[in-house]
Amino acid sequence: MLFKYLAPEVKLRLYRRLILRFLAQLSALFVLAALCYYFSILGWSRVSPSVFTQPAATASILWYQLDLMLRGALFDFMEHTHRSVSPISIDQRATAFVYYTLVFRMFVAAYFISSLFRVARFVVRRWRVLMR
Repeated sequence: MLFKYLAPEVKLRLYRRLILRFLAQLSALFVLAALCYYFSILGWSRVSPSVFTQPAATASILWYQLDLMLRGALFDFMEHTHRSVSPISIDQRATAFVYYTLVFRMFVAAYFISSLFRVARFVVRRWRVLMR
């Protein structure tokens, strides 16, 4: 009798905690990957200043990374409308750097899509419990 009435309440609390923990872990992993990428392009720009078309300061590299992340998460919207939040751009002749930034952009897109599907799958499987 006790489990019949308390189990749904306990289940609901556990599922909500699981969702929050899952989102926190996804966020921490993404922040760590973004931080590693930031330091790598910062180092690359110091070793080879010609990868950017204009001189790149630390803050402008951060804006460039944010621009790449938005282009990865928003797919072609920013590309199609020619929007940019970055004051700098890369030199297309630096082929290795162009492909390196492309890989990061694809990583952001894949991470964004997989995170949405994972959270949606979790919620859809447990929607009855979560709606109480």
